Amino acid sequence: MEFADAWGQVERAGGVAIMTPPELEALWGCVELGDMVLEIGTAYGGTASLLALKGAVVHTVDSGESGQTVAAEQLFEKLGIAYKISSYVEKSSEVRLPEMQFDLVLIDGAHWGDIPYQDMCRFAPRVKPGGWLALDDVANGHPDITKGVMKWISWEKEFSFHNAYSEQFDGVRWETKLSLFRRDG
Repeated sequence: MEFADAWGQVERAGGVAIMTPPELEALWGCVELGDMVLEIGTAYGGTASLLALKGAVVHTVDSGESGQTVAAEQLFEKLGIAYKISSYVEKSSEVRLPEMQFDLVLIDGAHWGDIPYQDMCRFAPRVKPGGWLALDDVANGHPDITKGVMKWISWEKEFSFHNAYSEQFDGVRWETKLSLFRRDG
């Protein structure tokens, strides 16, 4: 299945992703059939759905505080992919995940305080060698995320910066949104 076809299915099912199509396509390129994905920040479930449609097994974590997780669960059912997605309605600092590593870890959860940095420290070690760490909203008006990333990369030596995606959207320049890091090995 191609990216446009999968994203079309998600949209027709009423799915929403907080990311832009170029960001979603970048994530699409990071996964293969059977890959294990960890997403911090489920929101409406659009990103998890897209990656599950490609054949990934997705573990997604959201605090549930916004009520979006109900919409996400409904989307997973509507698309017939709920069996590929394990949802955890807990804070990222408290979630208990299976002891495993992931081919892709996407961190797009809480955007304030020290939480983005704590999420990077907690979940980056779960990335398999050769796998991907994706960080959303790095320099898009979210100073706590930018600060957390800068702090993390000042000492982290197992990941190499791969790419950053910026977006010109509706004539307004969005700064760097999605940054990809690849774990060495």
